[in-house]
Amino acid sequence: MRKRRIIATVCAIMLYMLLPAQAFAQTLYSSIGSMPASSLVNPSLVSYTYRASIRLEKGYAVGMARIDGDKPIPLSDVAAMAQIYSASGQLLRSSGLKENSDSRLSSFYVSTTYNGSGAMHCKGTFQFIDGTQPLRRTLKTPDGIASYGLIPGVKRNEQGLLYGSNLYDERIDLVWVKGDSGVDGYAYTTDLYTWEIDTDVRKVPVYDISGKTIIDYFTIGE
Repeated sequence: MRKRRIIATVCAIMLYMLLPAQAFAQTLYSSIGSMPASSLVNPSLVSYTYRASIRLEKGYAVGMARIDGDKPIPLSDVAAMAQIYSASGQLLRSSGLKENSDSRLSSFYVSTTYNGSGAMHCKGTFQFIDGTQPLRRTLKTPDGIASYGLIPGVKRNEQGLLYGSNLYDERIDLVWVKGDSGVDGYAYTTDLYTWEIDTDVRKVPVYDISGKTIIDYFTIGE
């Protein structure tokens, strides 16, 4: 009898220790986008679907942008970028724009990880080659994790530049980011989005609200 009580107690403790992690972990998905072969100058006749997702774990989050083809994807035919945002719309991490490099596979994804807890969103940017021109689409994970009403509105600084979150507003000149040292500041859209394939890790300056004084740096890539 005593042995049974000990076993029951040990099992209860183990279950108690596991419950918080299980309760917290969740994966959220955006809607599924489609890019049929008929809409592209696409000699390989590959049709694509694409989706953004975020995996929220205890202490960290993984954002992912994934593209799937109905057949193997030609080399450098697609590219994607995954970005993690806080619930209030601050850019926390960016994978940079990566292209597929293995023509044997019919799926391609990029991911980025942020060490931190709480509600977060993932914004996926997807690029498809249409002849010689890229077509880009974006998708965001749903609002089940936080209210988008928390995202601050766009404002204009003394230099006439629009600043704020670009989670939903693409007009932004200065994007609200969290720097590598934890400093809240702003990075120029033109620095964050060069639309060149990011083959290496790079750092972009983080400025104060004027867009003139560098106060930190923001790393793109892992």
